Amino acid sequence: MKELQSLYYRIRRVVGRGRGITQDDTGPVQLTQLRCSDLETFDDVPRVAEYGLASNPPDGWDGVAVFFGGDRSSGVVIATNHQQFRLKNLGKGESALYDNQGQVVYLRKSGILIKDKAGSTVAMNGDGTGILSFGSGLTIDANTKIVGTLEVTENITADQDVTVSGMSVKNHNHTDPQGGVVGNMQG
Repeated sequence: MKELQSLYYRIRRVVGRGRGITQDDTGPVQLTQLRCSDLETFDDVPRVAEYGLASNPPDGWDGVAVFFGGDRSSGVVIATNHQQFRLKNLGKGESALYDNQGQVVYLRKSGILIKDKAGSTVAMNGDGTGILSFGSGLTIDANTKIVGTLEVTENITADQDVTVSGMSVKNHNHTDPQGGVVGNMQG
């Protein structure tokens, strides 16, 4: 009977949940301090995550730990959540990467949404269309080719010459029907 009680006790201690107090993310594996109860706080508990995904949750996260053989000195954190920052109201089948700054990469049914903490967004609508929205401006530092129609609803400013069908706008002149030349933008 004593052996059954011991086995039952160890099985009960295989899985635990707790609150993350702090982490050390400087080594080959993230080490956490995990508090499972007022009487159980464990230091240097490894926290494993899926390959290719890395995070360092803010202090106060909720976690699930597995303790090998029920030995509470030999555990590993296998899942974490932070109630304050968790994204809510995702649709079935949707997923997202997010942080505590409000930055999100959201894989929605209607397409992909990328948002930064300032509210700038890149929305790919899943139908071949999309919207870039940058409240303070967007700088593209690259040679850029647009294939398709370009519609501009505001002014266009160029620091250098603009060429249309091989003709310079800067040096483009028209003959005035009343005589002379007009439209020379050189200057």
